[in-house]
Amino acid sequence: MRICFLRDIVTSNSFVHNKTQKLFKNQKWCRCFRMRILYSRFPWKNSEYYSTYDPVWLIGSVGPFKEHSKRDRKVHISRRSFCNILWSSILFYSFSNRLVGASESQVYDYDSKSSLGPPQWGSLEESYYLCSEGKLQSPIVLTKSSSTVENVSESPYRLLSRRAKFFARQEPSLRNIIVIEQSFPPPSMVGDVPLMDQSGIPAPAATIEDTISKDTYTFDHIVFHIPSSEHALEGIRTDAEMNIVFRKSSRDHSDYIYLSALLRIGNLNPSFNPIIQLYSSFSNDDSSKKPKVDFDLGDIIPPLSSSSYFSYQGSLSFPPCSENVHWLVFAELLTIGQEQWNMIRCCQEMDNVRPLQASNDRNVVLYSYSSENIIQSNQATS
Repeated sequence: MRICFLRDIVTSNSFVHNKTQKLFKNQKWCRCFRMRILYSRFPWKNSEYYSTYDPVWLIGSVGPFKEHSKRDRKVHISRRSFCNILWSSILFYSFSNRLVGASESQVYDYDSKSSLGPPQWGSLEESYYLCSEGKLQSPIVLTKSSSTVENVSESPYRLLSRRAKFFARQEPSLRNIIVIEQSFPPPSMVGDVPLMDQSGIPAPAATIEDTISKDTYTFDHIVFHIPSSEHALEGIRTDAEMNIVFRKSSRDHSDYIYLSALLRIGNLNPSFNPIIQLYSSFSNDDSSKKPKVDFDLGDIIPPLSSSSYFSYQGSLSFPPCSENVHWLVFAELLTIGQEQWNMIRCCQEMDNVRPLQASNDRNVVLYSYSSENIIQSNQATS
């Protein structure tokens, strides 16, 4: 886009004054973002008089003036500088609004009555279309009667975990929900050097191996859903849900395993104390100042190798709702103390529970090892 208004409103009525034709022989194109502004360089000694009221000064190309005084030159330079600042400000403001508009279009919440709530997710952003059109969406109702029960002696998924340091932070992509991630201390720290794998990368806190496909998923983060669980066991939602997220990344996309435990308020659960410690001391300061707590993921969940769990193919339960998640949901409920639940609820500050989605005749498998681990409809929340 070219911007060049060379109109002399005092000495001529022509759009481009005849005397300005020579000026086009010496022009300079200036690119500023996506707009090109035309500036003309004027020889001061051979210049004609142009009105100081010429509107061309508004875009930074003023003059020339018959008077050759320093004052005229200063006025010209000051006006050009002003115009440069003016146009830069306008373009920056426009560009900023463009970015803000893009980020605002991706904002969502969990209030079903809101214009940004779950029923509207699919229309908020083009990439969110699966939130309304997907057929493998999560969460869903999990029942024994509608699942394929497989009594097995060995789990098709194997969890390997170790003690590691973790810290809590807010994740913008999850609407600033608190997530717990593994902390990798610098190798130079004596006595606090993380274990290394064969490639020299710090070993993850935990991995899940699919014993059938031989794929390995590494620990990514922990997130809580509150004030209720997202999945419903036997049609009943519990008091909270903990998702331990594992990821397998490739060049094209990422696949996830969500290891999920549904929580109900009951007796104090000592194994959750490290997590509560992270929540209780959570702050918005720099991540280097956040407290780091050492624990083993295997200590806060039932053993995957001997516990009953539901397995099904689903999606992320938040935008963009991509259907690349394999869910492993424990059939055994975990208890959490009222004070522990209150701490998570207080620090979380916002609800993050998506409404239940249609199962669409999905194949849900219940891997069973002992009848004692299978929950009953009325005993689930007793």
